[in-house]
Amino acid sequence: CRLLADGVPDDLKGFGVALERPVYKGQREGRWVFFFPNGLPQAEATFVAGKEEGTYKVYRENGVPYYIGQYHEGQRTGTWEIYSSDGTLETTQNY
Repeated sequence: CRLLADGVPDDLKGFGVALERPVYKGQREGRWVFFFPNGLPQAEATFVAGKEEGTYKVYRENGVPYYIGQYHEGQRTGTWEIYSSDGTLETTQNY
């Protein structure tokens, strides 16, 4: 198996770990992706200086979105969409 830059083996994808998890000066930086044991993405986020920035997506284990929203400087912003288990938009929340 191939080791990623931080020493995590790429075959740990099946254990729900973050494979893309860059750190800069001890803080989360860049794109982070977590995976379910089935290999599908569990969450995707981007960090700047340790704070969430931009689109934040969380998925159900079947690959259907659970919620999607935006962060700015670590704070939720704009309209967040929450989806039902079948993938239909259930509700929205404004920040």
